Amino acid sequence: MKQFFRIFLQYVFVLAFCFSCTKGQKVEKDKWEDKELVFPNSLLQLKNGKCVSLTTFRQDLKGKRKVVTIIDATCRKCIIGQLNKTDSLFGELLKGTATQMVFVLNVNPADSLYFMTTLYPDVKAKGLLLWDNGYHFETDNDILTEHVTRRTFLLDENNKIIQVGNPLYNAKLLAKYKLRLK
Repeated sequence: MKQFFRIFLQYVFVLAFCFSCTKGQKVEKDKWEDKELVFPNSLLQLKNGKCVSLTTFRQDLKGKRKVVTIIDATCRKCIIGQLNKTDSLFGELLKGTATQMVFVLNVNPADSLYFMTTLYPDVKAKGLLLWDNGYHFETDNDILTEHVTRRTFLLDENNKIIQVGNPLYNAKLLAKYKLRLK
């Protein structure tokens, strides 16, 4: 029985060693890469505490690269821990580039007053703020996900996704963003 157990363990170790090597294997492309995102007409831009149409936003950012992060703006932790920290991180990465930081804030219409009076004063982000009162950005683009790590995108000049993920939650992505932002 000991002999069988020893052989079994050796077999497991050999298999583990053989399948652990990834050298030369192709890294799979993210399913959302190359997907073109649209900014639906239902979104508004939050500017100086007021919601305005996206007309100026569209004109100013047409043909420019963008980093877009989706935030469920319903709690102080989301504002301070996600929005402000992500803005700070990308603020450093985007220095010297023509890339614009954009936040899509998911705010339920029933929570609008609470957000504007209680949470909005905590927003320290310098990036553009877009108001979404029904997950329109995510549903119209078919990118709805509960995973906070998959709600940040680097878009090219044509709004096609070229990077997915937030380096705030995955430090390995920081190098990828730096490379792609050059």
